[in-house]
Amino acid sequence: MDIKYSVDMVRLLVKLRPGEYQKIFDYQSKIPGMSFYMTNRAKDYHYNITVKTKDYSYWMGYKHNSNLDNCDFVLEYNPNKVRNDLLIDFILNNYFNKVTCYDIRYSPRVCSVDIAVDIPINILNCLVFKQTKGRYLFYSGSTGRSDDFTIYIGKGPGRVKIYNKALESGLNYDVTRYEVSLKLNKPLQSIRSVKVDVETKPILKIIDMKLGIDAEARATINGFLQEPYLINQLSQYKRKKYREMIENCEDFRLDSREIERKIIEYIDNNMNL
Repeated sequence: MDIKYSVDMVRLLVKLRPGEYQKIFDYQSKIPGMSFYMTNRAKDYHYNITVKTKDYSYWMGYKHNSNLDNCDFVLEYNPNKVRNDLLIDFILNNYFNKVTCYDIRYSPRVCSVDIAVDIPINILNCLVFKQTKGRYLFYSGSTGRSDDFTIYIGKGPGRVKIYNKALESGLNYDVTRYEVSLKLNKPLQSIRSVKVDVETKPILKIIDMKLGIDAEARATINGFLQEPYLINQLSQYKRKKYREMIENCEDFRLDSREIERKIIEYIDNNMNL
C-alpha cells in the first residue's frame, strides 16, 4: 500500500525580547482575517491572535497565564495548508533561524507536532488494536453512512484520531487517516537528532477487503483481537471463519523513522538553519 506521512500541525515556541511582540502585532494588523482576544484562564495564553482565511487558519499566543512574567510566544499552524503566508514567513524568518536557535535569549523550540498518516483503504476495513489502556471514544458522523465515524484514543500529548479522510475531503477514492499528536519540546538547534517513541500507539488491523466485512463481524473480530481466547467458545464453523479473517489481517504500525524524517523535512523546508 502507498501509505503517506505528513506533518499536519506544528507548535513552535520562542522567547521574545522587549518590544518584539508589539512588532509582530503591528505586522499582523495588516493581515486580513485577523482577530485578537485576551483571556485569564490558567491553562491559556493571555494574549491571543487568530488568523482565518477561506483556505486555512492559525493561532498565536503570548505570555502564558501560569506565569505572566514570561515572554513565551507560540505559533500553531498546519504547514500543509498555510503556504506563503506573510505573517508566518515573517515569524519563521526572524525568530526561527540559524542565529536565534543558538541565542539563549530566544531559545526557539519545537513543542509538538501532529503527524497525519493516509492509508488507502476504507475505514470499515480497519480495526483498532489498542496496546495500552486509555480513553476510547467513538463518534458517528451526520451523514448516516456506515463508514462515517471517528475514533479518539487518549487525550493531550500522544492522542490518536482515526477517521474517514475521503469522506471528509470529498475524495472519490478510499483514504483512512491516522493522526497522532507528539510532544517533542525539542530545542531548534538539535531538531535534526529528534527521536520519537510510538511503540505503544494503537495498531490498525487491516482486513482483506475481498472478505466483505460487516459491522457485526468487525465488532466480533475486534473482541477476539483484544481477548483471543474467546474464539474457542464458538462453533467449529465460526472459529474457522473468524480465524481466517484474523490471519488475513495486515498490521499497520506507526513508523518512527518515517515520522522523524518528516519532522526534519518540515524544518528543512520552512526554516533557514
